[in-house]
Formats: sequence, structure tokens, C-alpha cells
Amino acid sequence: MSLVSILRYRNYCLREAQGRSNPTEKFKLRLKSPIRGVIILRELPSDLYTFGDVFEQEVYRNVLRHLPQCSTIIDLGANIGLASLYLANAYPSARIFAVEPNRENFELMKGNLKDLIRENRCVPIQAAVWSSRRALTVDPQWLPDAYNAYRLREQPSRQAALDQVQGFTMEEILASSAFQQVDLLKVDIEGAEVELFRNDLGWLDRVGAIAIEFHGRSRDESGFDQMLTEHGFKVCAEDSHTVLAIRDHKSTPKKAILHHASGESA
Repeated sequence: MSLVSILRYRNYCLREAQGRSNPTEKFKLRLKSPIRGVIILRELPSDLYTFGDVFEQEVYRNVLRHLPQCSTIIDLGANIGLASLYLANAYPSARIFAVEPNRENFELMKGNLKDLIRENRCVPIQAAVWSSRRALTVDPQWLPDAYNAYRLREQPSRQAALDQVQGFTMEEILASSAFQQVDLLKVDIEGAEVELFRNDLGWLDRVGAIAIEFHGRSRDESGFDQMLTEHGFKVCAEDSHTVLAIRDHKSTPKKAILHHASGESA
């Protein structure tokens, strides 16, 4: 960071530790590494946490190590846009479709990604991914201001909600992105990964790599590891934050083998 930004950042951290931060205020930081540019954060612990994950701990560094080329990215759970910025910097020709359900996050994300949007490298959309198209609402267990852990649930029928968010299937999100193939699918959707991998998974054939953070028991509940085998993916890196799975082009997906075998027996 620039010297001014370092001082500004330290000042905020001190005020936050003393309980004197103002969640209605925003501040700018000029970064020199791992990206060069200005980002905007709110005076909230959730933004500080996200900043630390993406730019200090570089939780997506394994993606850069194992995926040398990347032209198309779908960012599910784009939050305030920091991961999209990190990946856009690593892959200068990549186009990004950034999906974020929370309205406050979405507005700040557009500010952080404004240069990419202006360059037609990024399209932001306020929406959520789900197993079917339906109205969603905030999980009542979500803690206000915990914008890095925004959780949704299906909206009860006949119940209007001011915080309603439209949920779309992954097929619909792919269609909106206009990407024929997705080189990288980044997923950080606070437990909704179970919904992402429910029902028809044919869309996985158009994905080259998945970088995903699981929450709770969602890895087991979604059947993620079995799904990888069936669709020709292989986990190539895994840490406390992110599991990176890349399609193994040398192997035949298990589902294709089973389909071929059933055809022969017929």
C-alpha cells in the first residue's frame, strides 16, 4: 500500500479495536501488491476480513499456481469485488461475470470493479445461484453487518420480503454470462453450494476449474467429491479456505463410461 493508505488502514484497525469505527463510513486504500489500484472498504469487520483473505493471505494463490491460463471467470458470491480484482489482475485478458445477492455488497462491488466494467471485462449482476429459479430471502440467522457471511433461504410462499433476491439455476447464470466455456468457477456462497450442486449438473461439462469454499458440512451434503469423479475433475490443491478442482482432460468422466456401458448392454 501507499504510505497514506498504510496510515489510513492502521487508523481504522485501531479505531475498530477500540469500538470507535463507523459502519456508515467508507475509506479508500491504494494498493501496490498483489494488485495495483484503489479499493473501497466500509468501516466494518467483514470488509476487513475479506480484504485480509484476498490480499494479505492470498487465499486464491493456488488458482494462479495450477491454472496458467484463464479467459472466462464466473464469480459466485462476489461480495465487494476483491476476489474478482485479484483474479482480473492475474489474468489480464479474462472476462468476469460477478454474481452477488446482497444489495449493499453489490453497490460497493460496482465501485470497486468500475474500471473492469468500463473496459467491458466485467459484468456484475445482483442475484443468487440456487437449485431452481425462485425467490429467496435472507436467512434469519444472518447477523446484520456480517456481509462476508450473507446467507439466503427460500422465501415462504405468499410472504413478501423487502430483502427478496432472485435465485437462478447455474444453467441460467451461464446463459446470462454468454460464456460458452467457463475456465474458472469461483464459489463462496455461504452454504448455498449444496443448492448449486443439486439437480441437473450438466452445466459442469462447460467448466474447466472450480475454486470453492465450503461451509459447515456442505462438502459432504453436496456430494462434491463423488460429483468430481463423475464429471472428470480432480482436486489439485486444498487448504483451510479453498478447494481447487481442475478437469482432468486425460480421463474419461465416469458418467460417460457408465453411459457407454449401458449402451453396449442394450
